[in-house]
Amino acid sequence: ARDDLAKALYERLFNWLVLKVNEGIKCKSPQRDDLSIGLLDIYGFEVFQKNSFEQLNINYCNEKLQQLFIELTLKSEQEEYVREGIEWEEVKYFNNKTICDLIEKKPIGIVALMDEECLMAQGSDATLLEKLNKHLGQHPHFQGKAAGGRESQGVKSKSVGFDVNSFKLLHYAGEVIYDVTGMLEKNKDTLFVDVVTAMAGSASPLVQELFETAFESKKRPESAGTQFRSAMAALMQKLLACRPHYVRCIKPNDEKRSGYIDDQRVLHQIRYLGLLENVRVRRAGFAFRQTHERFLQRYKMLCRETWPEWRGPAHAGVARLMAQYDIPNGEFRIGKTKIFIRNPQTLFKFEALREAALPRLVTLMQKIWKGYKMRRWWVKMKGALMVQKHWKAYKERIRYLRRKGAFKILMTYRKYKARRWISDLRRAFSQLAVDPHRGKYVTWPIPPKALEHGASHLRQIHRLWRAERMIASLGDDTPQMHLKIAAYDIFGQGRKPWNCARRFEGNYIDHPSNAVAGAREKFVKSVQLVLAKSGDTQLIYANNCVKVNRRGKSEVRSIVVTNRAVFRLAPKTFKLRKGLIPLSALTHISLSPLTDATVVLHFGEGHKDLLLNLEASGFEGASELVTLLTKQCTALGHPSPRVDFKDDITFNNGRPKTKDFHLSFASDQPGPWKVKKCKGNGYVVCFQASARDTGKAHEAVSMSIQVG
Repeated sequence: ARDDLAKALYERLFNWLVLKVNEGIKCKSPQRDDLSIGLLDIYGFEVFQKNSFEQLNINYCNEKLQQLFIELTLKSEQEEYVREGIEWEEVKYFNNKTICDLIEKKPIGIVALMDEECLMAQGSDATLLEKLNKHLGQHPHFQGKAAGGRESQGVKSKSVGFDVNSFKLLHYAGEVIYDVTGMLEKNKDTLFVDVVTAMAGSASPLVQELFETAFESKKRPESAGTQFRSAMAALMQKLLACRPHYVRCIKPNDEKRSGYIDDQRVLHQIRYLGLLENVRVRRAGFAFRQTHERFLQRYKMLCRETWPEWRGPAHAGVARLMAQYDIPNGEFRIGKTKIFIRNPQTLFKFEALREAALPRLVTLMQKIWKGYKMRRWWVKMKGALMVQKHWKAYKERIRYLRRKGAFKILMTYRKYKARRWISDLRRAFSQLAVDPHRGKYVTWPIPPKALEHGASHLRQIHRLWRAERMIASLGDDTPQMHLKIAAYDIFGQGRKPWNCARRFEGNYIDHPSNAVAGAREKFVKSVQLVLAKSGDTQLIYANNCVKVNRRGKSEVRSIVVTNRAVFRLAPKTFKLRKGLIPLSALTHISLSPLTDATVVLHFGEGHKDLLLNLEASGFEGASELVTLLTKQCTALGHPSPRVDFKDDITFNNGRPKTKDFHLSFASDQPGPWKVKKCKGNGYVVCFQASARDTGKAHEAVSMSIQVG
């Protein structure tokens, strides 16, 4: 059932994809629907050492397409000549309809007998072969092994004998021996209705669409052979509704050698493709045919008697055209509704004459029409143009005299308004040098309309100047302001509560909550060793935190960030734990939108993610660490890590030994921060939601950003 479901999924998905592609490229305009082009890649005839159900279907497809080729190119060609009353010598050709009937005809075709045997409880490959021999043994294109190993009467061939579990068909391309072993199993549709119903009820819209026909019919599912036969019948209907053109591919040799042609191999292909009969029909027939009306409409300008309009039967006009240019009778035939031309050179001659005549006719018609139009226009407009010219000249002179003085007054007034506004602006900012707010609360005078654009630029210049002055006045606190602005860009707009009022110190090893006897000397010595080992030169951040390992156990560690790496130290001995992690491996950072200080640092393949609590030192440290990491990655030229604020975080702090973990948050738990393991790969961070008031800090940073 698993294999059958996989095959059914593949088949339906392939058909769905082809349908979507065809819908996407289909001509949307119904008026242009007849101009679409379809491409059909024919399977190609298959003959292997062992041929089974698949080769039977493929060769059956080739038989049907060959039959269509015969009907559309040979049979229809000859029937058209007879229908038009053209003298014609019939060309004999091989019609493979008897082979197609042998495979598809009901009730004793090969496909029908296989379906019948599939319905039998005791049906097997041996009984199928026995039934084929019984019903088809006398067919001229079938040969099988009868009971006792005797060959049934049928096709007489010179090929070597075949196995008792096989039968032989004489296709148009040659003889093929088919092995019946496994044919019944391949022909059955073993995809049970329960499986189809379950797939039709899937939560995936695509799977529902693929199996939506499950409820349309409660009949027994069709066999694979019947489905293929139905698909071929539908394909034939589509091809018969079109005007197919063929591109025949000839295999030069069986050795895959370039520049080498096996004459016998090529001749064999030409024979079984029916190309010889097609060439005979084309040589004996006519290369071009067209209805009398369309032919006369296209070439009537080539004869004085048929141009501009022929008054008489269309076939008589065609005959007059052919006589005009002395076309021999053997080069064309006039049928009941069409004219037939044997050689393309005759048609090329008419096309060349038409191309030469069209420019002359078009020029003549344009000349006559344009002359007529212009004469009528000139008669109507001659008097009107004269009156209009004098009237426009008079109005323009009066208008100029009236506006000459008004323009001078307007320009003088605008200059006055501009000078007055500049004077008012100068008075408004006269105390700017001693104003502690540097003109923030100065009321700007309303500019005249002509100076509104320039006034907006002046306001922008003033804001930039004021921001520069305020930042310069900070002195040593300027880097702190830059860090707080960067932190606001990350945590502001209500993304996560954070303590903006706290000063970002960077190194908190000497903080009272982290103080250990002799801690500074040990820490400095350990950091110097790590810097010498990694080649780093600068300490960016150092603080104690709570780290959660892959077993869910919380451990106190010292997290240290240098200018190029992140590493962990034991909190008392400051010994290096588990090596360095380069900043270039940091992909993104995840935090919750709540008041906790939980941070998850996500690293690429080869490195474990870090789950940290940065409130172990008694203050919120998540904002400082995240800000410093993003700024340092940008300074090194690496992509800035993405910062996500989510209630559900996926991470892996045991890679590659463990699978991904899912981290959720519970903010209504009393007691200190802790992590609880859930069923499966889930963790819950439990903490008591704090009433941290960050409104004033947010307001201060917002004000600083507006100023700067």
